[in-house]
Parts: sequence; structure tokens; C-alpha cells
Amino acid sequence: MRLRARNDRYGPAMTGVSGADGRFVILRTGPAAERVPIVIEDPARCEPRSSTPAYEWGSADIRIELERSPTVQLRVVRAADGAPIERYAVRAFAIGCKPAATRLRLAGEHRDGRVVLNVRRGPARIVVVPDDPRCMPASIDVVGDDDMRPLEVRVERMRPMQVDVRDERGAPVAGVDVAVVAPGNHRDPDVIDDARAARMRALSSDPRRTFATIVYRARTDPGGRCIVFGPPEEEALRLLLSRGRGRVRKVDGVAVRDGVREVVW
Repeated sequence: MRLRARNDRYGPAMTGVSGADGRFVILRTGPAAERVPIVIEDPARCEPRSSTPAYEWGSADIRIELERSPTVQLRVVRAADGAPIERYAVRAFAIGCKPAATRLRLAGEHRDGRVVLNVRRGPARIVVVPDDPRCMPASIDVVGDDDMRPLEVRVERMRPMQVDVRDERGAPVAGVDVAVVAPGNHRDPDVIDDARAARMRALSSDPRRTFATIVYRARTDPGGRCIVFGPPEEEALRLLLSRGRGRVRKVDGVAVRDGVREVVW
């Protein structure tokens, strides 16, 4: 397993890999605190039996005990008709955990939409990220224990809308990047990205708090048009339009059910 000596205030973390006998060495290769906590980056089907303290550099015979994590069977289906969604990845993490735990896992094809995954004990959040960019990520909150029932996650398919970008003279503007932002109920900066939104969701201990998320991206063609997708029932979407490193144009109050949205660049 890959282990990391956290070094947040001084620079990059120092890492090591455990051998077949479970022993590991982490070398101090740059500035670091005198005492550092050790984190297992991806414990796979296990989790630490207890929180690990900070250790001084030069410590020996450090013992980190792991125990098997609870497992849960997940089935991912389309919300509209219950048909299985077979290509997706998941994030599973303890609510309130550090951002590093939000990495995608188990990406690929899952027959009949089913997968078995490990979760941490206690309050946890599972986020399903479909391969199809026209489908919204979906999440479910659980309590990890040894007797977890199978879970079903229902994924919403987004609806298309045409965006038509023109300049002030009415000529089409090609090469404009268009991002569709679904709003949240928590105040966010104007420009966000998917990874940051995932980290914010992971750190939030309140399941009622939601964060703005970019749900689709496209670029206008030579005719100044592109097709984007958004949640069908949402009436307050935001479009972010940009080209290169220039200005960003924001358009609020967008609903994909309108079918076409014209924007003056």
C-alpha cells in the first residue's frame, strides 16, 4: 500500500510503499514538520482501526492496524424507466473527510448496473458519476456498518438545448466554450470546476447543502452554435461562456426546456 507523510504547510508530501511483509519506509526529502501524520492513500478494502498520531522523523516500529471495511451492493438505474446504467465510476468517502478521498473508483462497465464497493464505517456518501456526459451525477448518503442492505441509485438524464452565440452585428462567433452550471443552495464563486465541487461536497457534513456544479461543456461550431445538456426541471441554470483566456460571459436564469438560447458575445 502507498503511504504518505502529510506535509501540508511545508511542501510536497513524502511517500513510501509497503512491502509483502507490511513494512515501509518514508524518507524525508525536503522541508517538513518535525512530527507528521501518516496516511494510507488508498486502503482498498480496508481502513485504519483507529486514527494514527503524528510521528517524529526517525521513528521506527510504527504499527498501523487495518480492518476490513463494510461492503455494500449498489445498482445504478435511469430515473425515468429503471433501466440499468452500466458504465460509471463512483466516489465513496466518509462525510467530512479530506479532499484526497474524493478520487473516482471502480470506473468501467458494471453488468446490470451492479457493483460491490467498500465504504468507511460511519456516515458516508456515495457519488455515482456516469460515463455518459448527458447524465447527472447522483449521490446517496449511507451509514457504513457490517449489515448494509443493497442500494439503488437513480440517475437523471439531462435534456438538450441549443446555444446560439452571435456578436453585436449578428455574425456567428465560433470557438466559444460554453459551460452549463447547475446551481446549489450554498454560496459559491462565479467560476467553479467539477473537481472543486466534488471536494466541497466531500467536506460538507450537511446532506442538505448542495454546491454549484458544471454539468456539461461544449464549444460553438463555425455557425456559432452548440448543443448543451442540463437538468430538465431546473429553471435557474447559468451559462459560462469564454474563449481562450479572455473575458467570461455569464448568463443566468437559463432553462433547457426553452430549446434554444441566443447569447450576444
